[in-house]
Amino acid sequence: MTAASADRVKIWFRFVPREGWPPHDTEGLWALPVGEDTARVVNVPFLQDGVAEGDVVRYVTDDDGLHWATGRETASGNVVIRVLPVREGPLGPSPRAVHERFAPFGLGGESFSAELPLVALTVPADAPMTEIKELLARGTRDGWWHWETGCTTDAWNAA
Repeated sequence: MTAASADRVKIWFRFVPREGWPPHDTEGLWALPVGEDTARVVNVPFLQDGVAEGDVVRYVTDDDGLHWATGRETASGNVVIRVLPVREGPLGPSPRAVHERFAPFGLGGESFSAELPLVALTVPADAPMTEIKELLARGTRDGWWHWETGCTTDAWNAA
């Protein structure tokens, strides 16, 4: 474990489970402390809406030592997109194929699991959002995937 990863804390988020999604009502995201009760999120959320990698969140610590998010302090300007490959589609249930399609944009992200090949991607604030949206639309048209946003910005919405 590197020194930077040793300083990480897990910040937990509560949300209402959605029909058709994994039956979770919490998600833990890794973060780096930046203040006494604030931390910068360092991974992309699969389930939690309204927060992106790079955002600074405020939290409280409960009696068990768990850190619970109470709100977003500072937005990073990053966007979260979630892409689920169509199992019977041309890409099959392959997270790798999804990552390969977005690799030219330098997007980082993670895959949920082999059973649920959901890919969560961070779109940096300075990314070519119009081109990324065009690829998302093409993938939908061509039966590659379904997708949604988990956190947007004015720049994303305007693209």
